[in-house]
Amino acid sequence: MSNILYIDNRIVDLDSDVSLPISYSIGDFKNPENRKRSVSKTIKIVGTQNNKSIFSGAYNLSLTDTGDALGFDFNPNLKVKARYIRNGIEIFNGLVRLLNVEIDKGNYIFEVVLFADFINIIKGMSDLNVNELDWSEYDHTLTKFNIEDSWDTSVRVNGSAISNYTSGKPDGFGYWYPIVDFEYGSGIKTIRIEDFVPYVYVKETMGKCFENLGYSIQSDFFNEAMFKALTWGFGGGKKESTPPADVTDRQVHYDFDGNFTQTFNGYTYGSGYELYFTKRYYLSQFNETLISDGYSQYNKPSNIIIQKSGTYNLQLNYNSLIGYSPTVGSASGILGVESRILKNGRVISRGSQFSFNTTSATYNQTTNTQLNLVAGDELYVDFYVTGTLRDTNPFTIDFNFDLQNAFNLNLTSENAFYLENDIISLNRFIPNLKCSEFVKGVINMFNLYVSEPDEDGVVKIEPLQNYYSGEENWTELLDYSKPINIKPSVNDSAKKYNFNFAEDKDYYRNDYFDNTGEQYGDYTYESENEYNKDEIDFVLPFAQTIPIATLTVRRYVVPTIKASKDGNIFEPYKGKPRIFFNNGLKPMSGWSMRYSFGLHTYTSYPQAHHSYEDITNPTFDLNFGKPVYTYYDYSQFQNNNLFSKYNRISIVEQTSIDGKILTAYFNLDESTIGNFSTLVNVNGVLYRKNVITDYDANGYETTKVELYKVLETTEITPSNPVVISSAPSYTGTVITSPVGVGQGVNIIKGGINSALANKPTIAQIL
Repeated sequence: MSNILYIDNRIVDLDSDVSLPISYSIGDFKNPENRKRSVSKTIKIVGTQNNKSIFSGAYNLSLTDTGDALGFDFNPNLKVKARYIRNGIEIFNGLVRLLNVEIDKGNYIFEVVLFADFINIIKGMSDLNVNELDWSEYDHTLTKFNIEDSWDTSVRVNGSAISNYTSGKPDGFGYWYPIVDFEYGSGIKTIRIEDFVPYVYVKETMGKCFENLGYSIQSDFFNEAMFKALTWGFGGGKKESTPPADVTDRQVHYDFDGNFTQTFNGYTYGSGYELYFTKRYYLSQFNETLISDGYSQYNKPSNIIIQKSGTYNLQLNYNSLIGYSPTVGSASGILGVESRILKNGRVISRGSQFSFNTTSATYNQTTNTQLNLVAGDELYVDFYVTGTLRDTNPFTIDFNFDLQNAFNLNLTSENAFYLENDIISLNRFIPNLKCSEFVKGVINMFNLYVSEPDEDGVVKIEPLQNYYSGEENWTELLDYSKPINIKPSVNDSAKKYNFNFAEDKDYYRNDYFDNTGEQYGDYTYESENEYNKDEIDFVLPFAQTIPIATLTVRRYVVPTIKASKDGNIFEPYKGKPRIFFNNGLKPMSGWSMRYSFGLHTYTSYPQAHHSYEDITNPTFDLNFGKPVYTYYDYSQFQNNNLFSKYNRISIVEQTSIDGKILTAYFNLDESTIGNFSTLVNVNGVLYRKNVITDYDANGYETTKVELYKVLETTEITPSNPVVISSAPSYTGTVITSPVGVGQGVNIIKGGINSALANKPTIAQIL
């Protein structure tokens, strides 16, 4: 048998009888957002010379002790990659943590635990807001032509026009200027160019959130036309401008100069010597020259404490010399340096890493980082140098760093009004929302399953129903000598499942609630469980926006975000982030854009809406439940929305009287443990894998597995209502299991809220 454990991309020496029990949480089916991480029990690894070298490099271990462990140290907080392969099949890919090092008479034992990376990814995303990601490639001038191009043609990428539409459909990247009524005074028939606000695409935002942590996304769903048309962003509010004098005082502008040399020695490594280099260098180690700092925000030794909340740009410009030179013996290897910006102790931006292996190399860069800051935030700038130097003999090096009087730090406020021909930075308009909250919101909307990263850092994301495909027959693998437990899934289910958008209080949302007692777009699924009164809430970070048709031109339908106390006098409303489809250009004559050359009148408008494509007969609706009534006209309203298409089957399988959880022991090996996206066939019944407990590839015991029964359900689907006085008719439509997984059995519907029994009423807005 072949067992290979990689730590930090190096092969670990393993005893032939080493135990590696791993528990896999494929997906907490009862609550996917809160699923537990896959994790191993403690694994003991012998301290061979090779293993000592691996842990020395990965954890900054100092192994220069003489048997009494004096001077022995390591950094347990480092995140180190690990992979476990058996007989050529990868059965674990994630991280490893060093828990303890035991030294007995000079013999080392390293105690480690393997754990999945998914939870770490979400935690990592909580350190950064979406508007702090790098969107600078889309900086563009606010012009009539750039706004028009975003509707159906192209966007500016690093100053050049790049097509972001295919056959008239958005490709899911760039920016888009829809018509939204923010109550900025110009109205929606004649719109000032300065009243347009750019929105960004959900697909690209998801990609950037993962890419910031070094991962990429693979998803068929993300490449569907509907998902690529989904945009999100600004939730409305008054335009604010910072007074010019305050803008000046907010600036923090310094030059830095100086140089230093530090000496380092190589340490014993295997049969040679090694220097594992990980150093931070702060601006406090250099000399500063004040240019501008009206609020005295730069505090020695090294941080900036923000006095006024707002949007800022931090520019770093440097032209330095950096290098190392052996002073005793010789050493070879490559070191890398990068500038970093830290906010409240967390790294939020990095410059491009510069590699060097000479005595003196020119290190020059200019970086610009958009920042949304609140009073009291602390900013740090440092240089982070990493790398490894080695030689067969003892060595000493001098490390040299010289700023050459050419390091400039300039923090500037960007809260002035934007005008025609100004440079538009998307960070200014993207809501102040953590990447983790954004990603979890999209996961909850579409009931997405996110896989663990593979060895290349690729994460697979699909709706749960699409993630599973194909089947494995485990009937012969079932261990009948151990307990087999079958219980109704309803035992673990809640009474109610509430699917809600973020609550907001703009005028039309309040009006809808006052008249219906419901929030627009929300839905509550009530199960028939009489034993459990619990409720589970799935709350998005986005508020739903109500589209309004004008009284005179009913086909001109515009999302509206504004406030009013009496329904007569309106003002801008600052709300939660909003999300809607880019439905392309729709016919509508008579509206105009006011810009520097006068008025330009259009015969179509860029339509934003929660219904996809044709809002009078949509193929999909970005609501959880159907509206009771609408503020615009439609001809047909289909029951195809976030709940019915993406969430219903998961809830039915948890709450149905036919839902079952099977817990049993199976004789698994590397060929059956590896593919978690396939369903399991046991005696002709299909199940989803949920939890695998203590699978040990080197052991001889069967493995405990928790499985959820897959159901097919027959649901009630009404014909599309057309005339308000007509009673809707109903036909049965089978919602099937994933393609290629065999036949299921139709069952009774799983809840009491199944039908789109009535069409929404069309409200008349005066």
